[in-house]
Amino acid sequence: MELFVLLGDIDDQLECLGVYESREEARAQAKAYQATEKDTTIEGFVIERRQVGAAPKWGFLEDLREELEVDI
Repeated sequence: MELFVLLGDIDDQLECLGVYESREEARAQAKAYQATEKDTTIEGFVIERRQVGAAPKWGFLEDLREELEVDI
């Protein structure tokens, strides 16, 4: 099973905001988060695609991530 992890970029630190079944749902939740939270500390969002049960991997996996600007 593949999942999409929504992360908020706060001062070059990534904070997990949620986990979703599709990239579209993760993007929609990033947009909804911006509309409702009014959190000015988030500089952007990252969506990482992850496989449930996969072996652990070190570091940021560029081929599995998508960066979104604030006000997407």
